[in-house]
Amino acid sequence: MAEVKFRAWHTINKRMFDHMQIGVLLKNVKDDKVWKYMQYTGLKDEGDKEKYQGDINRISWCNGFSWGTGFILGTIEQLRGAWGLKVIDGRNIKKDFYTFYELDGRPDADRIIGNIYENPELQE
Repeated sequence: MAEVKFRAWHTINKRMFDHMQIGVLLKNVKDDKVWKYMQYTGLKDEGDKEKYQGDINRISWCNGFSWGTGFILGTIEQLRGAWGLKVIDGRNIKKDFYTFYELDGRPDADRIIGNIYENPELQE
């Protein structure tokens, strides 16, 4: 079972707080205009970086014949109870959302390259 934890983006100070720093904040602050909370997915990328809601993830894979034949650049979101990628850009991509279950076993490279708050330019 995945560990349940959160991190938070402070919209005024433009600073990310990890799960160790926000324990008290989660209990005492409910202002969604100042704090943007992101849940941990229970997954990590190939560099052992934890994947959180709002992270921007780039995954490339092999179609069975040649490496790097497809990629997805997307934001990590939860849809109908499943964590996955809402597609920003991709080669050989046919859907708007892929669950991590659908992508399991396919990746050639899996990297968190930023998040929607610290790197909004990656969503364009």
